[in-house]
Amino acid sequence: HLNEVDKMIIDRADGVLERAISALRVAPHSELIATCHEMVDALAVYELTDESGQVGVFSQWLKTHGDDNPDKVSKHLNALLEKLEQRLPELKSLKQA
Repeated sequence: HLNEVDKMIIDRADGVLERAISALRVAPHSELIATCHEMVDALAVYELTDESGQVGVFSQWLKTHGDDNPDKVSKHLNALLEKLEQRLPELKSLKQA
């Protein structure tokens, strides 16, 4: 049986992940690292630890490769966004269970 906090997390997790995806998608290149840090924290609060970790790994990659070819950064970002988006249906189904 779920307690109130668990219910709140389940009810909001998909929206938090959707907002994280949107924030990362629209962030200017110059603000991408800062946006990643914000999203890592937001995702972790809602116990989306795998997703938070994935954004953290991307952020670390950006710190060392962010000045490389912008196409390479976009490719890595798009791969991250695709992984995050794949989790949304599962989160939505948990909410309805």
